[in-house]
Amino acid sequence: MATTNLGRVRFNMRGDFNPDADPLYSLLDLVSDGGGSFVYINDTPSNEPTSSASHWQQIASVGGQDILDAAVAARDAAQGYKDAAANSAAQLAAGTASPAGTYADLTALNTANPDNSKIYITLDDGNWCYHNGSEFVAGGVYQAASVVGDIASINSQLAEKADKATTYTKTEVDSEITDAIAPVTSQLADIAHSVGILSGDVSSWGAVQQLVQDGFGQAAFPVGTQFQAPHDVYNNVVWEVVAHNAEKNPNDSLAPTMTLLMRDVIYTRQFDAVNSLYYCADELPAGTYNFSLLAGYDVDYGGGKTYQFTLTDPVPAGGVLVFPWGYNVQASAVKVSSYPTRVSTVAIESVSVSEGSGGTSLGTADGLTTNMNHTHRIRYGSNNWAESAARQWLNSNKAANAWWEPQTIFDRPPAYANAAGFLGGFDEDFLAVLGKPAITTARNTVFEIGGTTGGSYTTADTFFLASMKNVGFGQNNSLDEGVLWDAYDGAQNADRIKYDIASAATARLWWLRSPSPTIANSVRLANTDGSLNNNNANNALGLAADCGIAGL
Repeated sequence: MATTNLGRVRFNMRGDFNPDADPLYSLLDLVSDGGGSFVYINDTPSNEPTSSASHWQQIASVGGQDILDAAVAARDAAQGYKDAAANSAAQLAAGTASPAGTYADLTALNTANPDNSKIYITLDDGNWCYHNGSEFVAGGVYQAASVVGDIASINSQLAEKADKATTYTKTEVDSEITDAIAPVTSQLADIAHSVGILSGDVSSWGAVQQLVQDGFGQAAFPVGTQFQAPHDVYNNVVWEVVAHNAEKNPNDSLAPTMTLLMRDVIYTRQFDAVNSLYYCADELPAGTYNFSLLAGYDVDYGGGKTYQFTLTDPVPAGGVLVFPWGYNVQASAVKVSSYPTRVSTVAIESVSVSEGSGGTSLGTADGLTTNMNHTHRIRYGSNNWAESAARQWLNSNKAANAWWEPQTIFDRPPAYANAAGFLGGFDEDFLAVLGKPAITTARNTVFEIGGTTGGSYTTADTFFLASMKNVGFGQNNSLDEGVLWDAYDGAQNADRIKYDIASAATARLWWLRSPSPTIANSVRLANTDGSLNNNNANNALGLAADCGIAGL
């Protein structure tokens, strides 16, 4: 894939213009010439003169000479205005001049535009009017007693204007230029960034971040733009721009951002592993125990029944019992396995169960008994994004068999715990520009650790999964999990199809972070045809990470 490069991002001062300059002038070179400042705007280097509008843009006049010239002209015009007014008023006062006619108002007078050397009366206000060289203007009320006062007022006002024009020094002009330029200096720098983009020279992730930060992300990298980021395991991960200003910085909601989504999916990744049945807060001695499965749940395969088992070895405090009751499997055929810790994958022992209530009751797997998990999760894992193995793996830089840590008392390691953390495979220059946006995820309404069900919660990570809302599937149980991303506004199912990063022609199911609301183990996903579906969290499907650049 072609690399997008940034190029020069601010002005390069080159001094006075030199027609024989070496090297040739290039984009954003700044020179002085003939009392003005010029910036080179052409993509092709040259020594074209500053008069060439296709190569140079004048951005200021050195010393403000053009403004000073305008000030002098204004002074001269003001003096002429003063002289004309004073002459006409003096004639009226001396009785040596009389009005040449009357008009309804000043507009009517200027529309008629009679002899400019004469004086006229406007009937709506009683003013005498004269021509100042550009138009007829009021000279004052046409009453002999007030004419002298009008002359004094006019002379005072015009003298002030003329004096200011006369004393409008170069220093004052320079100061006004500086004051006028100051508010737009940063804007000019930002524009320079955007010009750099047009030159096709974005060569680093830092440059991409700077453009987004300056507010040029949408123009420079429209939705659908692709980037590549080298990865130790997956070679080059392709990222697609899916939204601008969608994910927010918790501390600055107005900061510009750009959201990226992996073009492909990493397959064979569980959202979460099968959870344990029981957590041993204290040592569980050897002996016979029983437990009951959730009433009314999958009764054809033993749901709702009570099963007993006998342990020949104790389980230490912090250990767990696992009862991996699979899909369409009779519960009576499943064994209970004991483990010394939540992290351990080597069982102390595995023992058969039988229907019955002998020994000590551990309780019912309905999520209401202390240290006893919910039946949904002992079969298929958890659909809670915040507690998921997928979230941990995506955001870890730790080595294989070191990144996974239990998030709940029932948590168990996923099948890919022996793979190094995803985040750790990227170069630091890429990771340095990524933020940790606050994202919203719904809870299921059946069971959660801690007892809070329904509603939503917020997490903040470098990498995260898309929600139903993000990719155009709408709300989850009447909740908005974030916003609709630009790339999926009006999207069809075909627009959501993703392929295996290791097999480009193979479409894959890919996880969303949204839970199925009426069950504690099922997670929303996009089918191989791009339609919405759900599946058990412990199934090994596809992960397509998202991340946000700048302002996060």
